[in-house]
Amino acid sequence: MKKALYLLTFTSFFALIIFTAISVNKKLITNEKAISEHFLDLNTEEFLSQAEEEYDETYAKNTDLRQLQNTQNIKTMLKALNVSASDIESIGKILDIDKLVVEKKSYVKMLYQDDVNDEEFSADILPPYIEDDKFVRDIKYLSFPIKDTRYILTKKEGVFSLQKNKIQITHKPVYAKGKIEGSLYDAFITQNIPHEAFQTFVNIYSFDIDFQRDIREGDTFEIVYDTLVNDENAIEGLGRVLYVKLSMKKTKKDLEYFILRRTSDVKSYYDRKGKAASKTFMKTPVNGARISSKYGYRKHPILGYSKLHTGTDFAAPSGTAIYAAADGVITFMGWNGGPRTGYGRYTIIRHNNTYSTAYAHQSRFNTKLRQGSRVKQGHVIGYVGSTGYSTGAHLHYEVIKNGKKINPATITSFSRDIVSGRDKPTLLANIKMIDKLIKSQGR
Repeated sequence: MKKALYLLTFTSFFALIIFTAISVNKKLITNEKAISEHFLDLNTEEFLSQAEEEYDETYAKNTDLRQLQNTQNIKTMLKALNVSASDIESIGKILDIDKLVVEKKSYVKMLYQDDVNDEEFSADILPPYIEDDKFVRDIKYLSFPIKDTRYILTKKEGVFSLQKNKIQITHKPVYAKGKIEGSLYDAFITQNIPHEAFQTFVNIYSFDIDFQRDIREGDTFEIVYDTLVNDENAIEGLGRVLYVKLSMKKTKKDLEYFILRRTSDVKSYYDRKGKAASKTFMKTPVNGARISSKYGYRKHPILGYSKLHTGTDFAAPSGTAIYAAADGVITFMGWNGGPRTGYGRYTIIRHNNTYSTAYAHQSRFNTKLRQGSRVKQGHVIGYVGSTGYSTGAHLHYEVIKNGKKINPATITSFSRDIVSGRDKPTLLANIKMIDKLIKSQGR
């Protein structure tokens, strides 16, 4: 009888523990759901740094770094973070929490402790019930930006103090490298490299590389790009790509380029010898495309008979940006849909007395351009489409030499310029800085 009583007591106690854990865990999930409606989750281990202000580490058991999804006042933000009502009241005495607004995409950092008020749980009520207002985050440290000022709230011995600091944004270079096992884009995604940095990487090499035919599995890349880091070591945005390197097994070439000026609006890249990455003509005037048809005689997919295909077709999703292959003046921009051509929306750029390039089947033009506009190499002139005689979205790209359309693949590109004597010391300093950074990363 006594043994059975012990067994019953143990079973009841074990059940109490399980039900308590379930209830608390359920509440935790509810809290996280409420927070996610106002904030975006971030990788705190990657972005967080310890606060400069002192705090009780035994108290601040949890650290939370969030980015606001929408603009809201401080009171709404605190409630979404499950801050205790007493803390909200205390903060309201030193800040106008109903009127002060924290902007969308701002980073909020909080050190807190989950606090469940002690209750006498009755063994007669299973599972034990915890009221909503009993489960709160008792904060010790909270920081958030309002315009160019960071508001820092610190609690010591139950009393909040407020500190206002001017937000400092600094440049922090990030180095990454990887091996191409599928596509170049997939390799960048694997290394968590931002899309904007990938796009710049592709643009730099668009003069040297046909990304469909030249890239192979096993090729490797390296990149250094600037991040804009705030005073709490959270990334606020991206700066320039500072360095790129592409090593190709097939050609046994290492192509690397360094930025000339880190803060200038003009993005110029040079190799170690001072030769510019930009060439006379871009090899591919549209990014992420595959060659669907080359220059030469073929059976026309719509007309049904063989005729000379006077350019190179690049298949790409409708709306993909099309770039000017070189500096020049637009001599034609309009509809060219006659029975002999069927080019749809068509642009011709004259580069010099010898060469012009043409771009057909565009879905739309760059509305800021017109006939007579001057364009720089890499300037967006329009967008991929399927207008005119076309069976799918693609760019039909032509090179015209002395009035005759020639094979674009036969164009030999060469570097447009060498770094000037005035800029050479700046380039050499950047090369030295990048080499030192990569060496410190253990390349």
